Amino acid sequence: MSMARSMMVLGSCVLLAGCGVNSAGIADTLREKNMEQEREIASLRETVAGLRTANAALQSSTLRIPTIPAERLAEMYTAARIEFVKNTDAADWTGDKGLDGLRVFVRVRATDGTVLPATGTLTVEAFDLAIVGENQRLGEWTFTAEEMKKSWYSALGANYFAVNCPLAALPAHEEVTFRTKFVDGLTGSTMTAQMNKKISRK
Repeated sequence: MSMARSMMVLGSCVLLAGCGVNSAGIADTLREKNMEQEREIASLRETVAGLRTANAALQSSTLRIPTIPAERLAEMYTAARIEFVKNTDAADWTGDKGLDGLRVFVRVRATDGTVLPATGTLTVEAFDLAIVGENQRLGEWTFTAEEMKKSWYSALGANYFAVNCPLAALPAHEEVTFRTKFVDGLTGSTMTAQMNKKISRK
């Protein structure tokens, strides 16, 4: 074998040997990356499983408000409108012989006019519209369903809610505009009403 041919064979062997080493290194690197990815996927799966378990526990512990189908509601007496009662006036409810604010009387009625002790969220507003300018609002008062329940009167055919709306001072003018908004606790329906009333000054 000539010297040149021997050198070529030796070079080929060296190259093949080098390729073998590089291939093994690449294979090891890929294997390590695959194992790392598998560990990350396993960790993510554990996290997702934990979140699903926590979500299931939360859903099972959350109180659900039952809803009544529309066809059943149609068979019941439900709130349809709210109205002021003429008894609404300035009042002394502390017994100190001084007017403490406004005592507001309202009724909730069904479609056929039947008075209902329906409770929910009641908001009352009072305005002195005779005031020139923007500061016409005398006050705003909100009452919860529980507070409405406590303010229900039915003795002697009263059948109304009566709530106290404190004022630091009575309005400058005797005519007050009352507005109310009622959100029925059973159906979620919203009803409004308005009334102008000359209030007592003493």
